[in-house]
Amino acid sequence: QGVLHRDIKPGNIMITTQGQVRLTDFGIARALDAGGGQTMTGIMLGTPGYMAPEQIRDAKSVTPAADVYALGATLYAVLTKKLPMKGKNVVEALRAIVNGAAVISPKEYLPDLDPVLEAACMRSLAFNPDERWGDPARLATELERWLKHNAPPEPVELDPV
Repeated sequence: QGVLHRDIKPGNIMITTQGQVRLTDFGIARALDAGGGQTMTGIMLGTPGYMAPEQIRDAKSVTPAADVYALGATLYAVLTKKLPMKGKNVVEALRAIVNGAAVISPKEYLPDLDPVLEAACMRSLAFNPDERWGDPARLATELERWLKHNAPPEPVELDPV
């Protein structure tokens, strides 16, 4: 839609009583055509655990690939009830993300996880933005294709982050 959300996480995704998904909290979003906008170098915007490596390093450099990463981290959390990167504290977790520590496959927690769903999740969490889905719509298309051939997962309650 031409907007970088920059804070996609389970708490910012709502489901209406009609079952429609709505993304909320556009407080740090910016238009794609706004360039660097008002974001200052050195300022980190987003929620740790859902932020892409490039977003942690420099909020001005984010592209739609950062939102794809956040969607992948959200999918990972919904599937496993865990974040893709962990640390003893927030700084340690952020350091792991920035340094490209390998994400543990959700299949480690869910051995019966469909390989297509696992691949979609892991591609979304690629360290290199060029290796992720080109934009959130591409990921959505892949997940919709998967849903047409599989029963949707049971809803889960996530701990607030």
